[in-house]
Amino acid sequence: MRKVWWIAKKELDLYFVSPIAYIVLFVLSLISGYYFYIFVFQVKDAVVIMPYLFSLLASIFLFMSPFYTMRLIAEEKKTGTIEVLLTSPISKGEIVVGKFLGSFLFFSLLLSVTFLYLLVLIIWGSPDFGVILANYIGFFLLGASFISLGLVASSLTKNQIIAAILTFLFLLLFWLIGWISSFFQGGLKSFFNYFSLIEHFTNFNRGIIDSTDLIFFLSVVTFNLFLTSKILSHEE
Repeated sequence: MRKVWWIAKKELDLYFVSPIAYIVLFVLSLISGYYFYIFVFQVKDAVVIMPYLFSLLASIFLFMSPFYTMRLIAEEKKTGTIEVLLTSPISKGEIVVGKFLGSFLFFSLLLSVTFLYLLVLIIWGSPDFGVILANYIGFFLLGASFISLGLVASSLTKNQIIAAILTFLFLLLFWLIGWISSFFQGGLKSFFNYFSLIEHFTNFNRGIIDSTDLIFFLSVVTFNLFLTSKILSHEE
């Protein structure tokens, strides 16, 4: 576990020695802050503002995630340090989990911006904390799924731009599959809906914590981490 935390800390530190962290944080604060302001003055209902905001953030992170996951393994391949990692006394699983954890911690720091909005709502009105908690749980799971898909994409190439494009395409596929389901009925509709990230997040967005959605997100993350480990196995 110590090795995992060492890799995670290294990854987190790397975000802040490059402009990526500051650009992503600035863009997120600018867009989310603007729409929060709009929601406050147009919706005027403290109960639904945070769900509206998280629904918006889901779309924002669809575009932002590729930028902070593209370098996770692709950069290691480009610089040749991946060989050093793979031959060190650290298992592939520890490498993958450490990199995932480092990126997830960065994602969590980005999401902490919303705590300011929550504070405003507490002062201004009476938000539904049950619904807000469900939204936070759902969004952390959604973010973890985004990162795990980005990790897979980053392990497939040494080019960070290609990794970002692949990540976006993966995310877009899992995002649009729910829309594709609208063209089907019965079992096929349920099948496509089950694999839609946004469909599973929708329940959390409504304040519903369902074990089916929890299992789905955890399965997505676990499978992608396993797949990344297998891809790294072929690097030796």
